[in-house]
Amino acid sequence: MSAHRRLIVAGAVALVVALALLPGVSRAQDDGPVSKWIQLLWDAESVDAEAVAAYYARESDLRITTIAQWDNEDQRWLLWRAGAPAFVNDFTRLERGAIYWFRATYIGPGPPVFDISPGAESEPGVDGEIVIAEEHSREGYDRGLFRHWIDANGDGCDTRREVLIRDAVEAPAVDADCNLSGGRWVSLYDGRAFTDPGGLDIDHVVPLAEAWESGAWAWSAERRQAFANDLDNSFALLAVSASSNRSKGARDLAEWLPPDASVHCLYATSWRDTKVAWGLTFDQAEADALARALATCDG
Repeated sequence: MSAHRRLIVAGAVALVVALALLPGVSRAQDDGPVSKWIQLLWDAESVDAEAVAAYYARESDLRITTIAQWDNEDQRWLLWRAGAPAFVNDFTRLERGAIYWFRATYIGPGPPVFDISPGAESEPGVDGEIVIAEEHSREGYDRGLFRHWIDANGDGCDTRREVLIRDAVEAPAVDADCNLSGGRWVSLYDGRAFTDPGGLDIDHVVPLAEAWESGAWAWSAERRQAFANDLDNSFALLAVSASSNRSKGARDLAEWLPPDASVHCLYATSWRDTKVAWGLTFDQAEADALARALATCDG
């Protein structure tokens, strides 16, 4: 057995011990995959988080989607997310003697061996993947810290125009300088239709100031820029009427919802998915508002 594999196995032993000590061990439900937070003390040498996730997927039929660690100094959760770019994750290695929370989904055949619900007092997640924490102060925030509307792929179209092209219900013509002509757009938030893109704003579903308070205050300039120009997640940026976007401002999910109640489910889902994708936290009022909005998804 290689030294690298022995380190992971030692950590796995620590996980098994942790499972034995946690409450709520039971047989799984039959209504789909079981996902739970699992707390453990990492009792092996430092090892790469991706290697740990790969080991559990191979040996224990557990897909590790998130690893969280509480930072006492900064009073926030540090997150590693499977598949995320390196600059998005707060750490890449697990250190010996540190306590981590694993978000694990059972992916094996038959019922899972365990279904664990650790104590809510210290558990980092509720309602699936979201992380609850008090908001950071807005002191120090400046919109200019999030450089946006860049031409990330060098095709001549900046982020604003890329979103306008993507969100058009009737595609505009695009010239060599990425000037748009023709086309038609319908604002998700209020249902207003536009043939002139000048009447549209590109909304950061999670406002930049809200992102700052939810964790982006600690990010590098590179990571803030990537967030402000996120075209990889179709739910992060939306072309909407300028009036609805300015009505929203920097208000969070507990303070503002689109005027069109029929899209509250979609908006809340987009808000949640953006924050989860970027490892941003929710305050309690926001989490409660998310639950209420998601309750509209069934009708």
